[in-house]
Amino acid sequence: MDKYFTLDGEHLLGSEKDVEYLKYAEAYKRTVMVLLEVLEKSLGYDDFDAIPLLFNFRHYLELQMTGLIKRRLDLNKATQIEFIRFNEKSVNTHSLTFYLENLVRYDSSIVVPQEIKKVIIELNRIDKKGDSFRYPESNKGFKHYRRSINADFYRKIARFSTMKEIMIKCIEFFEGIEEKYEMEEDALRIDRENS
Repeated sequence: MDKYFTLDGEHLLGSEKDVEYLKYAEAYKRTVMVLLEVLEKSLGYDDFDAIPLLFNFRHYLELQMTGLIKRRLDLNKATQIEFIRFNEKSVNTHSLTFYLENLVRYDSSIVVPQEIKKVIIELNRIDKKGDSFRYPESNKGFKHYRRSINADFYRKIARFSTMKEIMIKCIEFFEGIEEKYEMEEDALRIDRENS
């Protein structure tokens, strides 16, 4: 049986747009997990095989944090103006640090482990605009991450086992926030039903 995909997301309503971001993030996360598994099982692979893995991981982080911020704003019963302000700022950036700072700003209960914060900062330093892992050089001819990469971080992502460990820790952290928000939504729904 053939599978058909609904790709436009038009079936989602206003405040459900956070769900669309989180579903996109989930798809990128699954791709990361598949690539990790394939690379782990592969006896020999090209160094460049890490590039799509890093691209998908970085994009997962951007989409996941965006979806979480939109969900937090919804849970906070943010005004339409707050949504508009966030959307206006986010539409012009792919900065991972921007999204992490705003996630913590809108949910002060989040304590980001230092190790995860460092990963976000370093990935952002390497890839501020979301294109360093898509192309070998900038449109001005500069190698993206050769100039800006932190040597310690490079050693961690250049070794498969530590790269995998870093990715899994980040995914588990952000998935934990998503689960927390889902529990809050469930509690609010139950309260409304019992009122």
